[in-house]
Amino acid sequence: MAKFFTQFSEHELRELISYAVREQLQNLFHRKEKEKHEEELLSIKQVCEIFKVSRQTVLDWRKKGLIQSISLNRRVFFLKNKLFDNLKQRNRILGEEI
Repeated sequence: MAKFFTQFSEHELRELISYAVREQLQNLFHRKEKEKHEEELLSIKQVCEIFKVSRQTVLDWRKKGLIQSISLNRRVFFLKNKLFDNLKQRNRILGEEI
């Protein structure tokens, strides 16, 4: 098996290492952020507090299909990332921003 060696200047080597480390840190950061948002469950009360709306409004949004929910042991929860995605999509359709 042939071995090949390439020579780099100190500056080139620093640039290569810097690029590789930066890329790995960005990948790690994005993966952690995605995991954090995917796992975060919100109760109806928390959704009410975030959007400053009544419990009935949240239940109406759910009934109309504007937001998705999951049920665990007869309790209703909302995945945080899905909640914001649903509302952003709805507001884009209506021409509003949240």
